[in-house]
Amino acid sequence: MYTPYPEYMMESIKKVEATRKERMSTEPRRLTADEKDALLKQFHPDYKEEAFEEIKVGPNKGQKANKELVHLLHSNSRLLADKVDLDKVDYDVDVLVIGGGGAGSSAAIEAHEAGANVMIVTKLRIGDANTMMAEGGIQAADKENDSPVQHYLDAFGGGHFAAKPELVKRLFESEVTEVREGIVEIKSIAREAGSRTKIAVWSNDPDVDPVGACVGMNGARVNAIVNELRGEKIDIINWNDNPAMLIENALSPAKVISVIADAEEKNAKVVVPDYQLSLAIGKEGQNARLAARLTGFKIDIKSETQAREAGDFMDYENDYEDEDYDDYYDEDGGYDYEDGGYSE
Repeated sequence: MYTPYPEYMMESIKKVEATRKERMSTEPRRLTADEKDALLKQFHPDYKEEAFEEIKVGPNKGQKANKELVHLLHSNSRLLADKVDLDKVDYDVDVLVIGGGGAGSSAAIEAHEAGANVMIVTKLRIGDANTMMAEGGIQAADKENDSPVQHYLDAFGGGHFAAKPELVKRLFESEVTEVREGIVEIKSIAREAGSRTKIAVWSNDPDVDPVGACVGMNGARVNAIVNELRGEKIDIINWNDNPAMLIENALSPAKVISVIADAEEKNAKVVVPDYQLSLAIGKEGQNARLAARLTGFKIDIKSETQAREAGDFMDYENDYEDEDYDDYYDEDGGYDYEDGGYSE
């Protein structure tokens, strides 16, 4: 007969089976409180007299507690002062990550891959994520909308980086080779974190389209950055040293009829077609607000009708033909990829 166990184990199993009925009918004797205390005092480290100290501060002063807890309450350092040389540099690193959980590990990985010399400082507790990380496993940033790059950049900014325009610049540097190498410059950034960003770019190489380089083939580069920013929309425009041209670009995707910019006073008057006024201003004024931040100008936007009524409008020749405008912009107000521009 086939048996799943070797012979020597079968002997033990037979003995267990032979006594099963007797054991099942017997109520095991339970330890009394005194017996439990005796065993704990004999074997448990927290019950040994030498494991306790008297608390000398706070509302529990005079009571005894576990040494570790007492030392924490007394703020006693575990380091021996006479063995620590504060004039000596033990570890010279580029990035110090405190905490070895998901965020800390992800930040360390990204910093290391970016070429930085990284050190992780973490507490070790049996079974928690920090211990798992320290023993060789990595707790990845795997939650919805989570991002190792976000952790990395946030760590570089001291925990207050996620909402800053600089985050967008760093992401473009990491994603776009031309930006990283200085061929394409990000001249200005205006951002409302989590909602929309406008960036103005310039190329130092006449053969390189700065907007196209940032967008990438079929939007691959900018889409990767949008994903890192959890769906934040990004408008990429061409920088221009002429303030009027820059303001016109900044107000895209709206069509602009005229811009009168005062470089000294840093203000500008803009006229747009009547049907483009809401697009130029944007939802809750966001498009105009970001354009003002991007250019550094205070922008007063009027429709053609409003400008005529106010006497602020002269009959400029319209540089745009509607059919050309329709070809250049998509129906949602974003640039066509083929033209090198982009509005997510």
